[in-house]
Amino acid sequence: MFRIGIHPFRDALAIWAVSVSVSLVGFAVLGARLSLTYTEMLDARLQTYATIGASMIDGERHNLITKPEDTYSPLYNEIIAPLVKLHSVIPQIYFAYTVVRNEDGGECVFPPEVTAPEDKVCDYYFVLDTTEYVMKARGGTPNDHEPPIMSLVRDASPQPSAALIDTLTYGRSSASDIYTSRFGTFKSGFAPIYDNTGTKPIGVVAIDMHISDYTAYMSRIWRVLLNGEIAFLILSTLAAALIYFKRLQTRRVLLNAAVERKRRIKEIQERTIENERLLRSILPGGIVERLRGGEELIADNYERVSVVFIHVGRFAQISTKEEAISLIPALGTVYDRLNELTVKYQLEKIKSNGSFYVVAGGFDRDSRDQLVKTVKMALETMAIMREAGYEAQIGISAGAVIAGVIGHAKFTYDLWGRTVIEADALARYAQSGRILCSGAFVRFLDDMPFSFIEAGDVRVNDNLTINAYELSSEKQEKADIVKKQGSDETGSI
Repeated sequence: MFRIGIHPFRDALAIWAVSVSVSLVGFAVLGARLSLTYTEMLDARLQTYATIGASMIDGERHNLITKPEDTYSPLYNEIIAPLVKLHSVIPQIYFAYTVVRNEDGGECVFPPEVTAPEDKVCDYYFVLDTTEYVMKARGGTPNDHEPPIMSLVRDASPQPSAALIDTLTYGRSSASDIYTSRFGTFKSGFAPIYDNTGTKPIGVVAIDMHISDYTAYMSRIWRVLLNGEIAFLILSTLAAALIYFKRLQTRRVLLNAAVERKRRIKEIQERTIENERLLRSILPGGIVERLRGGEELIADNYERVSVVFIHVGRFAQISTKEEAISLIPALGTVYDRLNELTVKYQLEKIKSNGSFYVVAGGFDRDSRDQLVKTVKMALETMAIMREAGYEAQIGISAGAVIAGVIGHAKFTYDLWGRTVIEADALARYAQSGRILCSGAFVRFLDDMPFSFIEAGDVRVNDNLTINAYELSSEKQEKADIVKKQGSDETGSI
């Protein structure tokens, strides 16, 4: 499983969640800000209306209206007229009235739904009320189901708002919070009425506005914001989907690239392994490592190396295509088994040249052990040949050799020296099914449990004649080795 640092669903979900969270916060903040702004505008408007109304009231004459029977009196009508006019020209005003503090402690008139104290004394009471005047002027009532009743002078204000008390106490304009009565939901603005000195607030002009328009306006605002939020959510979802598919496509591209890269790496590794196998089938392992280490010229001298020439005589006479077609596969099978023996006895295959197969041993420090393994391989090779019905001649010699690598583009590991020449000559001289060894090889194997039979002298060339011994396939308790003192005696092939 490949680890690709791209997670389409997680990335798209994260982007969608962030954008939606930001939009929701923005939606809430913007809505709250607009609501606060509009509320502040509404407060300012109510305070302005109340201030205008208060400026039209004569405070000293307003103080003269103190009894219920003063309602509808000429003085009452004269003082209330400017406030009625203000109420009439501004349709948003629902109630316009004045309230004063009950300073003399006189009795007040409480509405039926309010439980009045025993002494009928209130802290605040109404004076002016424009309701009835405006209803007549407009030809109807703001509420046809329950028409508001005009307050009379000294009608108690049992629960004045904190904003009204603040205005009456400190003489500053203010606005109430939204409140609900049996006539609806309202918001009020208050402005102080001063006496002729202009320093002492003697009453309050109150303007009540039904907030239906405010509610409708805010509903429109919230509806617009909500529609915008829904549209943004839809766009965010579409954008997240687009990002998901883009990231998914990118992930697929990267995944395919990773798969292709892994395939190529595996192919390179397989080729490397195959090249390694082929190289090691041509060159000894130590030579391969030296070539990798940068050595360009490899040539070594060895004092005691055993060289084995295996001659498969039957294949030397291949002359026709038909014979090659039938015999070449057999030769390959034979060489495969010889390769297995080489690995088994930890020897080095030097080359296979036509019907000759050359093996050597003794390149490491324990060369005597490898000489013994050479004999064992030769005996097992001959047994394999007999079993397969092939003819073979084997020549073995031991001694000093020069080993090195030839070529740069195409490597060849080869041996040179008298030992190689002797092994080659012994293989050619040996009879079919026989193993001939040189006297030097036999001397190296002194006291080893192998049996050798003297086979005479073999002339290698005009200047070299060697003693030949036939290796018996039977092992004995002690070696029956016939040694000859002089290695320079001559013989004939």
